Amino acid sequence: MNRKIHFGSSAVLLCGCSLLTIQALGQHVYESVFGDIGPDVAYGLTELGDSSIVIIGTSRNMDALWYLNFARLDVVGDTMWSTYPSGQTFYPGNSFGYSVVNVGDSLLVGVGKRFAPTSPVQILSCAIAMNINGDTLWTKTYSAPSESNAQDIVQTTDGNLLLAGYNWTFGVGVHFMASKITLTGDTVWTRYYDHDPDQSGQVFGLAGTQDGGAALLGITFPS
Repeated sequence: MNRKIHFGSSAVLLCGCSLLTIQALGQHVYESVFGDIGPDVAYGLTELGDSSIVIIGTSRNMDALWYLNFARLDVVGDTMWSTYPSGQTFYPGNSFGYSVVNVGDSLLVGVGKRFAPTSPVQILSCAIAMNINGDTLWTKTYSAPSESNAQDIVQTTDGNLLLAGYNWTFGVGVHFMASKITLTGDTVWTRYYDHDPDQSGQVFGLAGTQDGGAALLGITFPS
């Protein structure tokens, strides 16, 4: 089964997102291919209680900008809704979504980065909350010493959310970054983790631990 799901109005698909589902023993269930007129990329997904799936990614539109987007698919891969978050202060500018978490089947929180329309351009971590119907609840952008990017998000044992990624500072390098936020997007704390002075690092994956902490996975390389 091969389906096209459009974030916009175009029926032309140049480079689309792809979702493949399999059963417990690895058998193919369905595949969905979806996108808009420009290139589209899906980076993260989460499952809801009714077995539907919410994905987060980015689409390149006619204005040549990239826009963070969400889509919800039912159990056979048909689109229930797809949306660009409303009320964002992101635009004009590019924004990318990398990970989404389901909180109690009532709140979806996605994270990524946005290019702020400033001079010079700032690249900042961002978070967007929606309900399961695709309505935007809030959007947040988080300031940083320099470029920052939120790559993953999980819910912690205290009910808050933890996002992780990296922060880049000119002349210093790239460092692991973690930030705890509330369910309304307010920052509880943010930490930057320095490596050896001659090394830099970026986080690409995150998992919460039973003691309320987390494990951050990424890459370390020479500065």
